[in-house]
Formats: sequence, structure tokens, C-alpha cells
Amino acid sequence: MLVALLFALLVPQYASAITNADKVSVLPDEAPWMVSLWRTDSNLDRLADGYACGGALIDAYTVITAAHCMDSLSDTNFSVVLGQRYASSRGTVAQARTVTYYPRYRIGSYLFDLAIIDLYEPITIAKYLRVATNQEVTYLLRKPSVLYGWGENERKKLPTMLRRAVQFDMSKIAKQYFGDFTFRTQFAAGRLNANRSFTGACNLDSGSPLVGTVNGKQVLMGIASYGSLKSCTTRTPRVFTRTSWFGPWIAKIQALNTEARANAAVDYSTALYFGSGQNQLPVSTGVWADERGFISQRAVFGTEGAIAGVGDLQSLDAYALAPSQSGDDFVLDVSSRTSWSGDVCAWRDLANINAAPALTLSIRASEGVRVATALKISYTANSVDCFSPAGNLMTVTGINGQSVPQACLPRLQMTEAGRLRIVLQANCFTSLSKAMLRLQLRTGSTNEVEPGVDAWAGPFNLQYPASPQ
Repeated sequence: MLVALLFALLVPQYASAITNADKVSVLPDEAPWMVSLWRTDSNLDRLADGYACGGALIDAYTVITAAHCMDSLSDTNFSVVLGQRYASSRGTVAQARTVTYYPRYRIGSYLFDLAIIDLYEPITIAKYLRVATNQEVTYLLRKPSVLYGWGENERKKLPTMLRRAVQFDMSKIAKQYFGDFTFRTQFAAGRLNANRSFTGACNLDSGSPLVGTVNGKQVLMGIASYGSLKSCTTRTPRVFTRTSWFGPWIAKIQALNTEARANAAVDYSTALYFGSGQNQLPVSTGVWADERGFISQRAVFGTEGAIAGVGDLQSLDAYALAPSQSGDDFVLDVSSRTSWSGDVCAWRDLANINAAPALTLSIRASEGVRVATALKISYTANSVDCFSPAGNLMTVTGINGQSVPQACLPRLQMTEAGRLRIVLQANCFTSLSKAMLRLQLRTGSTNEVEPGVDAWAGPFNLQYPASPQ
């Protein structure tokens, strides 16, 4: 495998890699908990060369990675990406709410090299990677373990697919080479070659998980920390942070973060979301086609630089129409950089080439800074579906078990200008004040439309204008 470990973003000379004979691409759904950390620009779009480190998702909100990875990311924007089997995959993108270092970690040292990232939005997957116990790690080090990562190979190239490599315990040998190596909080792993050199993690594999199996379930044994100052094939094994030693502290931070999220209900006022905080959305007023007044706000999104050939969402216009007898309409107009033709059967035609779009709209309606998940709407086209003039009904599903009003009947339309329009009818919400919105539109083609890094837009401070007299 070509997994490599960024043995410090600031110290890229710490490296080691896997030989061609060791390279193995992961199977589908083999490592659903594997994440990567990406540097982003000011619009929170991933930089084309922004891959930084690996990590592991241990619950819906919690990512474990190496503390030294965060040293070079703490002063810059970054995103957490999950679900990439191919380097060209967009994956599921999340933003960090907080980053917590183990208290005894010090910059420049690889002792206690562990950090916890707490996410704003939960990532739901079928199975998370459980942190192994000390006893389990001691037992598993007697057996082969598996390293997963996106790091460089011995030719200093990044892979096109997520890779895995079988590793073996090399802790006793590591003690001979690294004076500050300690069996209590670390272990070493690698593969010993016939020429007595070692292969294993390499540059940009820092934070990547080493995994064992207990009773048929994968467990997190350690995360890649540091290694040799030489090339990817060296005379020393690679050192991993022994995550089991940190188990009680990890559980404590998980509990504190859970409490903090519940108390704050997520405060977007200082979040790193485009269009939030100091970036107030522009407001306009006017008259809708049926002479109903409106107030609208617009969010403009950046481009996703890391994924070539993808047409991102360009802008989102949110309209609050004056009340009418048919209901208080809330309208979203979506523009993409790769515009739809305006043909009402465009999605049906895409479905016929296995590129049917799937749209998800997530809305968080808030009062003040208290945010509560209100609604998630999904729509999937099929081979006989054209857009009707009145719009197509979408399926409504509550998030986190919350109920959805039966009277809420959202419809999806395509305008003559090739914009997607979502109309939410009366009683969808009791309040649309300071609402945060996220749209994701995925197809089987390269014309995917969504915010650059799956970011939420807002807050949309919309109030229904008075009815015309």
C-alpha cells in the first residue's frame, strides 16, 4: 500500500512508506470511519493540494487524529472529509466545532500526540471505529494489524484510492532508535523487509488509524505519529500513539462535548460558515409574479477546487413571500455554475443514463443563537419523472427523530432560466427567523451541484412582509 504518514505537517521529513508489493486498495465500505483533513480557502472550499492528515470517526461527532496535525491547521480553515474511496470523490464534508488537545501534548514533541475534533453536524454511518482497551491492544500487537491512509508512496506520490497495509509490532526495535519512545503511550509498527529495512506509514499519513479486530469488530489501536528522518523505506519502524491509554480521557471529552452541544444547541454566529457571522447576506425586496411582496437574501458560494470537473452551487436566493390565502410561501431558488437547460424533463433524461439527481435540503430554524434541527427534504428523480408546472412533491423526513408537520408540502420545480426552485407551503415552520440552510444535489455524472464544502449558508433573517393592501 502506499499509505504514508504526514509525520508532522510542519516536519514533512518524518516519513516512511509501503513498497509496491504491499499496496492494496480498500474494498467498498471496508473503512467507512476513515476521514481526511483538508486545508481550505476563505470560502471553506478544499484546496487542490490541501490534503493534510488522516483520522478516524469514533462516533457521529468525534474524530480522533494526531495532535501535531492540528499544529499547522489551527490557524487556518480546514474541513473533515469522510467516505472517500477515490481521491476524486467529493465525500461527506463536515466542519469542526472544537479541537481539543490532550493536555500534556506540547508542540515540537510527539509524546501524547492525540487530538479530538468535535463536529458541528453529525455524520451518520453504519459502524464507527471503537477505541480499543489497553488489554486488547496488548493482545492485538501479537497479530498483524492494518494501517489505512491517503499518504504518499515510496515515489512521493499521493494515491488515487484509499490504501491499506498489513503491519506488525516493532516496539522493541523502536526503543533502540527513539530515545523518548515509551511503551505506555506509544507502540511501533511496520513491515521488516528482506534487506532489514522497514516499510509502513509515510509522509501525509499522520493521524491515520492502525486497526485490529476483536470478536469480528474493528477497533482503533493507534494513530500514526512519527518515524524516520529518511525516505519512505528506512532502517527504523514508525511510531503510533497508543489510543487505548487515552481511552478514559477520550470518553470524558466526548461527554463534555455532548453537554456543550446540548447547552448551546450550536451557535452559528461565530462558526466558520460562508455567509455567517461577519459575512451578512445581502437583502432585497420586490414584488413576486402574483403581485405578492417579498423579502429575499442571497448566499453566493465558492468553488470546490479540490475536485476537478464539478459544477458547484453558485448561489442560493431565499424568498419570504407576503401571506396569501393559499399559504405563506418560502421559496428557494438555486443556481449552479453548470446550469440546467430549463427542460422540465432534464432530470428524467439524466436518469436514463443512470445519472438521476438526488436533492437534500437541510434547514435549521433558530431563535436567537439557539438552533434546532427542523426538517430534511429529499427528492430523487426516476426514469418517468418530468417537472410539472406546479412542481413535484418531495419526500419529507425529520432529523434526529423530530416530527414533521403533515401540512408541509414542499415542491420542486425547474424554471425557464434553468434554476431549481423549492417551494415550502404553509405550516412547514413556526419561524423562519435566522434559518440556516444547506443544499446538496448529487448526480451520477460530474455535474454535481452543492455548496463548495457542504457548508451551511445563512443566517437568513427573513420575516414575511405585510400583505398588499
